Amino acid sequence: MVARPPGLQRASDDERHRAPLGKPAATFWRPRAQIAAGSSIIAGFNIGPGNNKTILVRAAGPALSAFGVGGAMDDPRIELFFGSTKIAENDNWPATVGGATPVTAATFSSVGAFAFAAGSRDAALLATLAPGSYTAVISGVGNASGVVLLEVYEMATSTARLTNISARARVGTGANILIPGIVVSPGGGTRRLLVRAAGPSLGALGVADALANPILTVLDASGAVVASNDNWESQAGAALTNVTTLSELGAACAIALVLYLTWHRSRRPFALPLVLLGGVVATHLAFWIIGISPEQARLTGWTFQPPPASTFMLPWHADELTRYPWSALPDLLGNLDEAGYFIA
Repeated sequence: MVARPPGLQRASDDERHRAPLGKPAATFWRPRAQIAAGSSIIAGFNIGPGNNKTILVRAAGPALSAFGVGGAMDDPRIELFFGSTKIAENDNWPATVGGATPVTAATFSSVGAFAFAAGSRDAALLATLAPGSYTAVISGVGNASGVVLLEVYEMATSTARLTNISARARVGTGANILIPGIVVSPGGGTRRLLVRAAGPSLGALGVADALANPILTVLDASGAVVASNDNWESQAGAALTNVTTLSELGAACAIALVLYLTWHRSRRPFALPLVLLGGVVATHLAFWIIGISPEQARLTGWTFQPPPASTFMLPWHADELTRYPWSALPDLLGNLDEAGYFIA
């Protein structure tokens, strides 16, 4: 029997209990792909505003054999970049480069990652990163080729979030397709994710030999199809089959009907504001009863996002006030007085 390949793996008990309850989040990202000789997997991710975040980046090659994955790369290497500057790297995971934090088996178990064999040629590194955009490049030592699983884990909770995660690799057929995996931690409510497969649009970014017609399929831990898309515009209406989308549309129609009936049956000026205020109070009361926080309501699309921060600005500048011809003001007032006399 072949074990479930990493990238489609069910969350372990450690992963289920690591994230705080009540705030579902994408806890880690793991794309799997075939790397040709001299090629690489390029993964990008962004750390949002907040405190520094410690992440674990792994490149599993030899370890994939235990899961029945054939043709695994025997010696992968990780290079981590901030812009064009290399900030960390690792070849064989027990070793470290420079002053990097050592990675141990306890590090893997703390995030629920499967173990690497002692002394294996799998690669792993720990990095504490400031908010910003980063790129992890996975390649084979000595132009080695084979299947590699790239993993990015959040080591600890912080105010910063791991967002905008992407992977670029050569996509083949059969066993050589690109398989990204993601785990959403348990908690109240749901997490809405945007998943894209960019092929033709990469040409405008200077990427040669881009896939002409990618197909995207999302599977759950049991292998059942959750969603699928070929051409994103042609299946825009498929979102209407989503239960959450239908419930949102139903709520919006109900609110629109209440507003219309209020306006149609009552001509009192304060009727509509009172209905709107009552609707806001009733909505937040419903969220409180079913255990959804205001932040979760925003993340799932039920309420609006907060407006961006802004500062108060005067419509004029102090220098312009000093340059104004104040001496002409009495004449202007006189003209206004004459105009008022003739109008009267």
